[in-house]
Amino acid sequence: GTYEVKNDTIYFKNRYSDDKVFEVKPFYENNEDSKLIFSFNYQSLSFNPESIYLGIRNSNSGEIEYNSFYKLLEENNIHNFYEKDDFTEISIDKTDKIYLLAHGKKAQVYEYEIEKNISKLKISYFSNSVNNLQLKGYYSKDSQFFITDGRSPVIFSLINEENISPSKSLNFVNTFEEKQFIEKYSDTSNYAVVDSVEVNTEYQFKYKIENSLQESVKALSKTPTKYLVVFYDPKNKDIKTNFENFITYQEEIVSRNMYDGYNEIYDTYNYYLATEKDKKALNLKTDEAQVVFLNSDNQIIYFTNSTIQNAENELFGYYGTIYSDLKNTNTFAKIDKVVTNKKASISEINEAFKLTQEISPIFDRMPSSPSTVDVIEETFTIEDVKKNDLEKEAVEEAARVVKEAVRAAEEAVDSAAAYVEDYDYSNIKNKENLYQLKSTKEAVQAKFKQLFNAKKLDKKNDLDFIKIATDELQKNGFSNKLFNENSTELSDFDIEMLDYLIDKQVEVDSTKVSRTIEEEGYYGYEENYRLANQLDNFFRDNLQSYNGGSSKENIIKLLPYYKKYMANQNFNFNATTQYIYALDTNFDALQNPIELYDAYENFYNSIIQNKNSIIESLNDYYENAEKDFQAYDYLNIDWSSFKNQFSSLANTVAWNVVEKSNDISLIQKAILWSETSLKVDKENHYYLDTLAQLYYKNGQKEKAIQTEEKAILFAQKNEDFENIDEYENVLDKMKLGKY
Repeated sequence: GTYEVKNDTIYFKNRYSDDKVFEVKPFYENNEDSKLIFSFNYQSLSFNPESIYLGIRNSNSGEIEYNSFYKLLEENNIHNFYEKDDFTEISIDKTDKIYLLAHGKKAQVYEYEIEKNISKLKISYFSNSVNNLQLKGYYSKDSQFFITDGRSPVIFSLINEENISPSKSLNFVNTFEEKQFIEKYSDTSNYAVVDSVEVNTEYQFKYKIENSLQESVKALSKTPTKYLVVFYDPKNKDIKTNFENFITYQEEIVSRNMYDGYNEIYDTYNYYLATEKDKKALNLKTDEAQVVFLNSDNQIIYFTNSTIQNAENELFGYYGTIYSDLKNTNTFAKIDKVVTNKKASISEINEAFKLTQEISPIFDRMPSSPSTVDVIEETFTIEDVKKNDLEKEAVEEAARVVKEAVRAAEEAVDSAAAYVEDYDYSNIKNKENLYQLKSTKEAVQAKFKQLFNAKKLDKKNDLDFIKIATDELQKNGFSNKLFNENSTELSDFDIEMLDYLIDKQVEVDSTKVSRTIEEEGYYGYEENYRLANQLDNFFRDNLQSYNGGSSKENIIKLLPYYKKYMANQNFNFNATTQYIYALDTNFDALQNPIELYDAYENFYNSIIQNKNSIIESLNDYYENAEKDFQAYDYLNIDWSSFKNQFSSLANTVAWNVVEKSNDISLIQKAILWSETSLKVDKENHYYLDTLAQLYYKNGQKEKAIQTEEKAILFAQKNEDFENIDEYENVLDKMKLGKY
């Protein structure tokens, strides 16, 4: 291309051309080998070896026959080549010429002569995508040369030219277009070079540019997931040309991504070139070059000072866009709109909360500037509190909370600043110009309760709302994402949501709903959403971690609902074992401790029909319940695992009796349960220790001593020295009658 020098800066102007995209370096050896080796790595083929071809002229027909490098790799039994960083080698019969072809918009062939003493060719491919980079360079004071596209620069330093070893390239003969390539190789016509310039001819995307700002806003209102990008640069005499070039380039990129037909996930923006008559409507204060983003509600959600050329690089560049940032800030605007609108419909409220599922948590989008604190001060001012007609004490308390929040925010910004600065890959500049959420946490939660109460009366199941409620219950929903709310305590409203979800679970899961999840950069992932999975996770996190943090109050609230949820599962084997483990884990929080023993006794009696033949009873139950185990993959257990789970649970409850009860009748039941566990695993020293201590508590001292000695024996066999010491201590106390 060309370049232009302005002051101390060089501006590179390079556009697409038909220059050689292959570099072929020869290696010479004096041998008579009949094979020619090709050396390349997967990355050097621009991650698309299906579209790079090697052609050899057929000596009989005289025609050039092409094979993709992908096919050549397969023929050479080279697999997983895409995982390799080093060079891969393949070999072919020697020939006097080779033809390299990059199949894209057109099939351009590059012809090379092969000298007789060449044994190997090292091939590199250069995608034309680099030609779209808008580069500039400048010298530093220490004679280093910086080249940058607006981000991290590449730095060049002069070195002694005597130290540079010249490398020879293969003799390039000619280049020509293979016009009949697609017809000849129709099975490969679906492939295209990964190139930001070459556009597949099957589909050409075109933007519709409206004639006025009003028409642009009206068109956008019909597509709520898109944004209107408005460029304003009245001082630029070439702005119309710049805008047309920008649109053409964006159309090429979108066409390439869509490839063979329209796909709305790549159609994310509408564009408009503003004039001075639009200045007031856009709330523009100066005539400096600016870019303004509007959502489908005609709200300005972001603006920044930028020329159209800089915007192309910084906001719509090859390495990403600002779309995810806009989704976040657009969600804030939508939430504010429904919160402040008393007449907002349930459908509008639901749509606004649906958007919160796609935004990132608050820390991930924390601005690196101190404006975070300003936003907090603005959102939680004393005036706002006064407007809510609070008493004087409440106002003073609110003032203290605000002051503390600001202090905490300042600390958070200070501690996170280095992280954000180093790892913030967002293309957004001037993050303080993003729309900021104005609604308070209390106002947003009140609006959600309005939505919840409406959904409770709705006989139809709304899976989107159920996901919103489930995320909120699991503390990773909108309260966490919007306000960094991460309290583990369960409110009365949390319990109300839980009850609602339990009531919905069977019906929701029976529909086998399959929905498409659209994530940033990853679309079309099919997920069979099961509410039971989510509730399992919720109860496990809140009931299995009592000793690790869940409060006793939470446990007391949750256990009745866990039992109700288990009833939804018809108290099958897996559901019941989870419930019993939860009762055992949270035993000290139980209002009625006998609940654990009653639950286990009922479970035990439902399985062990013949106490004289434990294994036979287990086998009968397993065969009858096998369909239940196979209903879902995560429930599927084999015969051996089933026996082990049963025996382990029996020992768990029996051990609970050892530690928690002196009731003789309960101890005798526990002996039966413990003996049952040993029918499955006779040499388990944990089970033997449990049974020995139960015997002792039941007054069977000699039997207890004999059983404890067995526990020590099998612990020694397993080299479990830590438990051996404990067992020996128990045994000594038993023998001395001091246990």
